[in-house]
Amino acid sequence: MKYYLNTNGQQGGPFELSELLINGLTPQSYVWNETMTNWAPAMQVPEVAALLQQQQVDGLRRSNQSVLQ
Repeated sequence: MKYYLNTNGQQGGPFELSELLINGLTPQSYVWNETMTNWAPAMQVPEVAALLQQQQVDGLRRSNQSVLQ
C-alpha cells in the first residue's frame, strides 16, 4: 500500500511504508492512503505509529550500546 506524507506543510508520495522514515516522517506528520477518508496524524494510523515506535526503540538500543562501549 502506498502512503502520502505531509510534514511541516510539505506533501510527498506515494511511498511504501518502509520509505516513510527516510522521507521525513515524524510523530507530528500527517499521512493518507487510498483506504482513508481524510489525512490523519501519523500516530493515529496503527501501522505508521508502529513504525515510529520501532524507530524510537531502535534509537534507544543504539544509544544504550554506545554508552556500554
